[in-house]
Amino acid sequence: MCVLITGANADIRYRLLTDAASSSGEFFQISPEDGTIILARSLDRETQSAHHVSVMAADRGNPSLSSTAHIWIQGDIFASASLPFFFM
Repeated sequence: MCVLITGANADIRYRLLTDAASSSGEFFQISPEDGTIILARSLDRETQSAHHVSVMAADRGNPSLSSTAHIWIQGDIFASASLPFFFM
């Protein structure tokens, strides 16, 4: 069964959640409209080999529903320095 979601419930917004224990949030930005994550500045795996960011997706319904995803970005010694490896 397929359910078509319309109206405010279909309008999803994304944001990065901040973590006081991690500086990874300063390296990434997210598009609130489509959830695309981009680098805000260069990564240096010799300084910090792994990063963790949390993303919240929330609809604009009433009541609003939301979910959180945790994303880890790991610098791989076998990969190009300019191509990080993403996994969830």
